[in-house]
Amino acid sequence: MKALRLTQQTALADLTATEVETPSPAPGEVLIRLRAAALNHRDLHFVDAPIDKPVILGSDGSGVIEALGAGVTDWTPGAEVVINPSLAW
Repeated sequence: MKALRLTQQTALADLTATEVETPSPAPGEVLIRLRAAALNHRDLHFVDAPIDKPVILGSDGSGVIEALGAGVTDWTPGAEVVINPSLAW
């Protein structure tokens, strides 16, 4: 899959589009095939945040549920969704 990865802690110039392995959803998670995506202020925070790099950015988006992790019962593959970032995300 394509992903926007921040590879350093220095600047948005370190943002690169790259191919990464498609993840499998962990228990309680869903895998979404994005149809639209955007970067927002939360993503910009990661440039200076003391977190391990590289990190894949993308807090806003919409798409279709592709797969369900164990224990997910309220969603079905094929359902259209909008990503809603929250404090507990």
